[in-house]
Amino acid sequence: MFRIEILRSTLSRSQLQRFSRASSLLSTWYSPESISADDNNDPVLVNLSVAIRDSYKDPPSELSSFATCPSIRKVLPSLSVRHVVDLINHNPLSLPHRSIFAFFKFISSQPGFRFTVETYFVMARFLAVHEMFTEAQSLIELVVSRKGKNSASSVFISLVEMRGRPMCGFLVDALMITYMDLGFIPDAIQCFRLSRKHNFVVPIRGCGNLLDRMMKLNPTGTVWGFYMEILDAGFPLNVYVFNILMNKFCKEGNICDAQKVFDEITKRNLRPTVMKNADMLLDAMLNIGVVPDDITYNILLEGHHRHANASKHYKQKPEIGIVADLAAYRSLVNELYRASKDHRNS
Repeated sequence: MFRIEILRSTLSRSQLQRFSRASSLLSTWYSPESISADDNNDPVLVNLSVAIRDSYKDPPSELSSFATCPSIRKVLPSLSVRHVVDLINHNPLSLPHRSIFAFFKFISSQPGFRFTVETYFVMARFLAVHEMFTEAQSLIELVVSRKGKNSASSVFISLVEMRGRPMCGFLVDALMITYMDLGFIPDAIQCFRLSRKHNFVVPIRGCGNLLDRMMKLNPTGTVWGFYMEILDAGFPLNVYVFNILMNKFCKEGNICDAQKVFDEITKRNLRPTVMKNADMLLDAMLNIGVVPDDITYNILLEGHHRHANASKHYKQKPEIGIVADLAAYRSLVNELYRASKDHRNS
C-alpha cells in the first residue's frame, strides 16, 4: 500500500513538472512556431527573428527601434549575410514582410556589413512577391547605380539561380528598365539576350519599354534589328510597330528596308494597314526625289476613296508637281456622289 502511494506521488510530480515547463515556454518570447523553429533552424536565425518581432515598430520609427533594441545588438556580432538571406527565404516565425524589409535597411546601414548583389535580388524578389514593387525597383536601381555602365553580365548572373521562382520575371523586367532609364541601352539589350541564353520567360515589359526608348533615340536600322530579335523570342506581334518602322524608313528614303518591313508583316500573317503603308511609300518616293506618275497617283487616290479619305491626297497632287487629269476628277466626283448618297440614306 505504501509503495502504491509513492508511485501515485511520483506520477503527480512528473505531470506537474511537464505542466510547469509548458507554462514557462508559453510565457516567454516564443510562440508555438518559434518552439518548432528552434529545433529546425540555426539558433542565430531564430534569435534574430525573435528580436525583430519584439522590437519592430511601424514607420517612421522602425529603424530607430532596431538601433535601441538590446536583443538586436546582442545578435549583431554573430550575424552574416547568409543569416539575412535565410531570414528572407525561410522566415521561420512568419514575420510581417515590412518588418523584414525594415531590418534589411537597418543592417545594410551598419558599418562593415555589406550585402552581395545576390542578396539585393533575394530581397527584391521577396518584396515583389508581397506586391511592394516600388521598393523592389528601388533596390535594383541601387545595384545598377553602384555597378555602373557595362555591368549587365556581372549583375545578371546573380539572377540565374532564381530562374523559375515566383516574381523572377519581374526582376528581369525591372533590371532592363533600370539600365534603360540610366541611359545604358547596350546593357539593357544585353540583359534581354542573357535572359534568352539562360531560358528565362521573355521579359515583355522590359522589351516593350526598351523598344519605345530605342525608337526615339536609336537609328531605325538598329531598332528594326532589335525588334526582329525580340519577335523571334516570343514578343507579341503588333502591326502598329511595323507601321512606325516602315514610316521611319520611308522618311529616310530607305525603300529597301521599308520593303523588308512590309514583307515581314505578311510573313507573320498580320493584316497591314494598306493605305497607310501606301502613303509611307509615296512619302519615301518624294523624299528621294522620285515624283509618281499619274497612274501611280490615281491608284492611290482611288484607294483612299474606298476609305473615305481622298481630300488630303487631291490637295497634295499640285504640290508635288502632278497635273490633275480626267481620271482624278472622275474619282473625286464619284466619291462626292457616294458621300451624298450615304448622307441621304443615314
